[in-house]
Parts: sequence; structure tokens; C-alpha cells
Amino acid sequence: MVSSDPRYEEKKERILQLYNNPPDDGVVVSFDEKGSITLKEYGGSSWSLEQERRVPDRQKTRGRVELAAAYFPHTGRIFTRFSEKKSSRELIELLKEVRSQYPDGKLYVILDNHRMHKSKELKAHLAVDCAIELVYTPTTSSWLNAIEQVFASIQKWVLNNSSFQTVEEVTGMIERHLTSLSGRLVELLAERPFAFALKMMVQVINRRPS
Repeated sequence: MVSSDPRYEEKKERILQLYNNPPDDGVVVSFDEKGSITLKEYGGSSWSLEQERRVPDRQKTRGRVELAAAYFPHTGRIFTRFSEKKSSRELIELLKEVRSQYPDGKLYVILDNHRMHKSKELKAHLAVDCAIELVYTPTTSSWLNAIEQVFASIQKWVLNNSSFQTVEEVTGMIERHLTSLSGRLVELLAERPFAFALKMMVQVINRRPS
């Protein structure tokens, strides 16, 4: 969580300002890709009177899938895109989907400094859709991106203690989980104004689904 970015404070305050003061001229979107989701047996926490069976350190995987997601921290909406490989094209396609739902106003997109997020393809898309502002997190500070808590929720409630056999199985379960999560966040955020607090977000998003 320690950053050597010389503009750390400036970038951090910019992001916190977007979280705490929703802009009048657009919407805030937290974007990122989750690390490759492999089809294998996942460990996790459990309680048992019997000796816990150890998940093998080395496994033959049954496949993998990539997940790109966009999270709206002020409304709780979550957009997803599954693909066979990770590329800047997935970000562009997800931005087009978001734009179709929000045709007017600016999109303030919070994302990290991965090279795909600064590709020439993305720059070409921004030249077409000029109402998109990319807001980069400070280096080694992706924890400032609210989407990370959505990914933590997927890991905790979908992947841990699982052994999916097909890509369709794992993507279907992730979609069902995120639909439930989005609905609960919409209700929560409607009850009180959004305020960014990393600890609070962990408690809210990682709460066991009802």
C-alpha cells in the first residue's frame, strides 16, 4: 500500500473526491481486470472435526477465463465481460457497453497503470469518445480502486472452496453472485449517501449473501 509515485497525494485526492462528491456532469466507473480465473480446485477457510484435506500445490488446470468488470460506486451497478484472453479490446468493448447505458455526460473511469490501460487502441477510442476521462491510481496503489473489493468478493464467495469443471459453470456462478451483490449494494446506497472508506467497503461487499 506504500507508493513511490511522486504525485501520490494528488492522484489519491482526485480519486477520493470522485468517490465522495459525485460529479454533476457524468458518472464514476471503477474498472479493472481480475487475474486469470483457472479451472482448478481452490482452497479456502473451513471448520471440521476431521483433518482438513489439503489442496494440492500443483494441479492440472481444466481451462481458464478472463474477467473484466466495471463497477459504479454510487449506484452499485456492475458490468462484466468474460473473454479467452486479456487485452485492451476488452476494456474498449466494456466502455462501449457502459456508454450505451449512459449515452449523455462524461465517464470518469478509475483504473490502474497496466500497459493495456494506456494502449494506442484505447487512445484511438478516446479520440472518438471525447467524453471519457481516465483517472489513474498512483503506482502500486490499486487498492484505491473500488472494483478491487468486488473482485475480493468473487474470490471469497465464489472461488474459495470450489472445484468448477467447466468455464460455463464458473462464469454462471460469478454472474449470479454479482447480480445478487449489485442488488444489495443498490439497496444499501439508496439508504445513505456513499462515502469512501476501504474498511466499510470490505464489510459491505464481503458480507455473506442472504
